[in-house]
Amino acid sequence: ELLDAVVDTLDLYSHPSFQFSSRKLLDETRHPIKPLNILVVEDLPANQKLANAILGKRGHQVTIAVNGRVAVDIVQSCDQRFDVILMDIQMPVMDGLQATAAIRSLSDASNGLGTPASDTPISETPIIAMTAHAMQGDREACLAAGMDAYIPKPLDAKRLVELTESIVLNPGTSKVLHRKHAIASESKSAIVSDFIDSDFKHSGKLSIPSLVDYETSLKRLGGDKELFVEFVEIFRDDSPKLMEDISRAIETPDYLALEKSAHALKGLMSNFGATPCCDSALNLELAGRNRELDSVDNEFSKLKAFFKQLCVELSEY
Repeated sequence: ELLDAVVDTLDLYSHPSFQFSSRKLLDETRHPIKPLNILVVEDLPANQKLANAILGKRGHQVTIAVNGRVAVDIVQSCDQRFDVILMDIQMPVMDGLQATAAIRSLSDASNGLGTPASDTPISETPIIAMTAHAMQGDREACLAAGMDAYIPKPLDAKRLVELTESIVLNPGTSKVLHRKHAIASESKSAIVSDFIDSDFKHSGKLSIPSLVDYETSLKRLGGDKELFVEFVEIFRDDSPKLMEDISRAIETPDYLALEKSAHALKGLMSNFGATPCCDSALNLELAGRNRELDSVDNEFSKLKAFFKQLCVELSEY
């Protein structure tokens, strides 16, 4: 981990002694390449919309699979090839690690395609893990399962585009390099352009501290105001029902529903850098996972207050 940090900080992969340059990777992906056929495996509708919005703006064709089992069926039976697969880790029915193992075991003959149209066998389609997990062990588990790269949630639009396109442009590139590129520190600002104009920053009109980190959120989207508005609309569409689901799960009680709904809401709120909201939702998620409902009423009251404030701030924006 220390070596990874040193290499990333000093950008050592741009040294001439390396065959592949991370700087070159970034330069090659500033402009859209040919449209890619991308399979996004994600169970949460909000995250499906986000990935589709980010990649769709680059002209790529996105197919959605709601869980790992559906993804394996699509890959196995579809009459088209996917250039790359974006795979969530936490999903019902079949998770991302299981789905990746299943896809890696497929042969070209097994899906009725016969002779492959491309040089890449179906079992070697690049797979990028998408997960909110931040532990080193989780990253290694993704790579050990046969995935080629890792990108954390909440999704950074610029990083997602660069990684997705570069892994197709440079299929021979070391998995280690893609991993380093995917988990590079946010402080590596030398290769991240400052797209944020002063009007993106919160005006401070509210009398209470802002929950939304506008600057970081916009930077994650490459300064794309329209895409940020799409994020807000997705939040408006999906968050009220998730709040209702959490309330119902607490009353029932339904531990699994509480964990799932709180996890989904936490993911939505994280797109705006709303840390207090995310922390509160995480507490409810853990309460459901651990089947401990002693303090959930107080925590839910806190979450409702945060939720109301967040809605006001986004409406004002």
